[in-house]
Amino acid sequence: MGLSPAQMDRFYTDGYLVVENALTDADLEPVIREYEERIDRRARELRAAGKLSRLYEEEPFERRFASVCRETMELYPEMDIMQHRGRAAFDFL
Repeated sequence: MGLSPAQMDRFYTDGYLVVENALTDADLEPVIREYEERIDRRARELRAAGKLSRLYEEEPFERRFASVCRETMELYPEMDIMQHRGRAAFDFL
């Protein structure tokens, strides 16, 4: 997908460009699955260590990570792209 001259001008003028519908749900699905697996594994480890009161399994992907982080920030830095370099995220980038 190429950018139009107007989009390029907008980018150079504003320093950013919002491109609607550039990604599909299918594009993000492997990355989401990868992160879901990591969050689930770490939530279970944190629960077993007594650092998490529950697993928040009923929460959708969009909220589970935040729910875990409300109790413990231990998982938060691990999810940074510089720490979690999974294959799906790498392929997506």
